[in-house]
Amino acid sequence: MIEDFLCRVSGAGVPHSTEHSSDISQATVQNIPPADMCSLFWLLESIRLRYSYAINGIGVSRDFYAVTSVAPKNRLIAPVEFYASSYDSSTATSYLCRLNFATVYLGGNGQCGLKLLFSESDDSGAINLNLRPISGMQSLSQSVPFFNGTATVYLNYLTGAVTAAQINYFEILLSFAT
Repeated sequence: MIEDFLCRVSGAGVPHSTEHSSDISQATVQNIPPADMCSLFWLLESIRLRYSYAINGIGVSRDFYAVTSVAPKNRLIAPVEFYASSYDSSTATSYLCRLNFATVYLGGNGQCGLKLLFSESDDSGAINLNLRPISGMQSLSQSVPFFNGTATVYLNYLTGAVTAAQINYFEILLSFAT
């Protein structure tokens, strides 16, 4: 159960102490209405990533959580960050998910954005699955639902090392405090 508390917030629904940036191009998730940004900031408990992709016929599947230990009431005074990382020795890939609410991005149309970082890369640097295309690499993309908006996932790869690539599915599941 969440206790009632009062807090003065900006138009984005977050405390004024949170940095607000007008450079929304830096956000990996955009077009978030202020009411949704408010819910994400104050009530988000965990981010679950479920995805599968294939490189040269070899399939990779993941299912992992990024969580925070900061209770909703304490988000006024404590930095809110969701983080998880690991390494898969069978595929020689490392992966991570990070969402930090240190900066909220504001668009000209009243929409907000945030920087969700996600990456899976192999030790050779030939494969990188993330939320941005990488210059100098071939890429496939897939739009995925994120709360009431969307994010785009990119499977970036070097054509000299990869002959076939595909994203089978990608889900971002959010859980909220009640």
